[in-house]
Amino acid sequence: LCLEAHDLAISKYVAGREKDLEFTRELANHRLTTRRALLTRLAETSIAENQRKLVTKRISRDFATARARRAAEPRSRKAPTRSRTPR
Repeated sequence: LCLEAHDLAISKYVAGREKDLEFTRELANHRLTTRRALLTRLAETSIAENQRKLVTKRISRDFATARARRAAEPRSRKAPTRSRTPR
């Protein structure tokens, strides 16, 4: 059995344990999930409205943190490529 990343993330957001929230943060940081897909899955999930609002905030926080983290990273420079000469 292999869960799709967004389905797994929603279950982690709902559980809300620190280890789960660290996991969802890393999914966002590594671009393994998208905010749009998570919000779509959340809309399809049957949970109380107060919990839905909390999960929505958690998702927004993770993606804001991921954007800030990427913005703070120095841009990597690509190594120069060698031109190939036909032999």
